[in-house]
Amino acid sequence: MANQPFRDNAARFSSFLGITARELVPITLKSWKDMSQNFTNQIWEHVTQKFNLDDCHKKYTFQKLGKLWRDHRSNLVKMVMKQAQVVGLPRAASLLKPDNVKSMDEWLSFLKERTSQETRDKCQKFKEMRATQTLVHRTSRKSFACVEDELRQKSETPDAISRTDVWIYGYEKRKKNEDDEVEDPDLVKEVKKYKKEQGTQKCSIKEDAVAKVLGPDPRGRVRGMGFGATASKIEGQVRVHDQFNRLENEVIELKNQMTNLLTRIAAGEINIEKENLSVQHSANESVQSKQKVNNNVQKSANEMSQSKQKENPAENAKCKLLNWIGTSEIVGIGEIASTDPNSLVHHVPLGHECWKVWVNDVMDDNVALYRPTREFFLLREALGTTIAWPIKYIKLC
Repeated sequence: MANQPFRDNAARFSSFLGITARELVPITLKSWKDMSQNFTNQIWEHVTQKFNLDDCHKKYTFQKLGKLWRDHRSNLVKMVMKQAQVVGLPRAASLLKPDNVKSMDEWLSFLKERTSQETRDKCQKFKEMRATQTLVHRTSRKSFACVEDELRQKSETPDAISRTDVWIYGYEKRKKNEDDEVEDPDLVKEVKKYKKEQGTQKCSIKEDAVAKVLGPDPRGRVRGMGFGATASKIEGQVRVHDQFNRLENEVIELKNQMTNLLTRIAAGEINIEKENLSVQHSANESVQSKQKVNNNVQKSANEMSQSKQKENPAENAKCKLLNWIGTSEIVGIGEIASTDPNSLVHHVPLGHECWKVWVNDVMDDNVALYRPTREFFLLREALGTTIAWPIKYIKLC
């Protein structure tokens, strides 16, 4: 089967992961983390055979798989217990036993553990927590990513769909029948009010209607943006999208200028031979002057680079990050971005005790950042970004 682009269709990708979680991953595992590395590699190979995925998507994919696997396990246990009230537990367990469970004893042992008093107490605790929620998610099992995909397909201006539109769709009350009278929750009404005031103006996730009403997003997630979305990723996507639109507009403008130029040449308004001689003469003079300027600039840049390298040989050097708690073990690999005390890291000056470091690789997933922020608390969360790290716990390669 030909590979399909990642997130080209959010619903298809999510459905495929759900089937993978149900059919390949044994339901009797005590925890998602109990999977062996060999089995994890097999699952990843199975997914990449159908979808074009880079290694940077692996973490998100397995997080999504784990969530779908836990949901399936919970729903299957509910089905077994409901059927057990009619035909008895042994018969219900036999009828609903998954194919990837090796033996009936293993399956019954799992059901016994899932129906124990300890598990029931935990379920009751989370039921009470859900009962206190003021907002109800009204898209059934459909994720925010799928909702956004549907709204973009239905809209005449897909780029105008914002996270506010997706959030409102997820929580507004909908009619079951045409004659029903529905009233949205107060929070949804306020979000709609702010959205109407903002109109078509584009706002960041820190200033849109959802942020105005509900306040800043919790660390590590963004309301209305689906599973795995974080504030730093969204901001990065917005910057890339804006740059892409700017370059696209420039290309369109150049195409229009070229079309206009060809039209004038065809109409005889421009003499190509005279224009070529004039342009060639001007170009020669321009090239000569540019070469002189470039030579001078290159000479100055080399002198500055040499002097800067003498003053600070650590700049742009590869380095190893040691555990700042004091165990001296290597917890990450990076590159020195700056040693200037006035350089900013997440809007905070670097100071004299730290260097600014690009995080390229992480060896220990549980190491905390020396200076945690609202978005990043652990070193693994800052992979691919810059952080402040103590100088005495940085070892140059």
